[in-house]
Amino acid sequence: DVNPEYLATGHITEDKMLANIKRFVEEMGGGIAFICGERFNPNSLRKTSLLDLLPLIIEDDDYMTQGKMSGNIPESFQMKLTPEGLSAPIMRLEDNPSENSKLWEMMPGFYWYYPFKKAKPAARVLATHPMMASKFGLKPIMATQYYGAGRVFLSATDETWRWCAVKNDKYFYGFWSNVLRFLRGGRLLGSRMVQ
Repeated sequence: DVNPEYLATGHITEDKMLANIKRFVEEMGGGIAFICGERFNPNSLRKTSLLDLLPLIIEDDDYMTQGKMSGNIPESFQMKLTPEGLSAPIMRLEDNPSENSKLWEMMPGFYWYYPFKKAKPAARVLATHPMMASKFGLKPIMATQYYGAGRVFLSATDETWRWCAVKNDKYFYGFWSNVLRFLRGGRLLGSRMVQ
């Protein structure tokens, strides 16, 4: 949940830094992950060059300033993997597809998420809210997309840390390792493979 203003450094303005990040993904084949939070991400990106990179569309209303995002949901919800999510390497925590599917059904749920409007046409929605929907369908929770030469991952919640309670962090770290593998899959221009 990074404040974009903090990215300005020395003679490099916030706008220039954000433009550099976009160029890194779009032209150089880099990867970027967006993890939503209750303060800055994604609302602070509304009028920046990074808005184009998001695989999901922000609602027209500013949920933050209207107090609609209290985060005080009394019961957690378990995100629901889409058919694309069930087959995506990012969501593969167990090699056996049946075991993997059962595992996702028992993972701890979340108490907060950012309610995006819908997915962009080129996005792959990996997981949705199990019940909250709009006229576009269930609210997306996790999504990816290719952007230019690079790749983007977005999580509409910052509560994946709750998965640390399962198998001594195994699946929490396994999930984020999968995300990083996906993001590094773009072809960084002028560089060798990085691990």
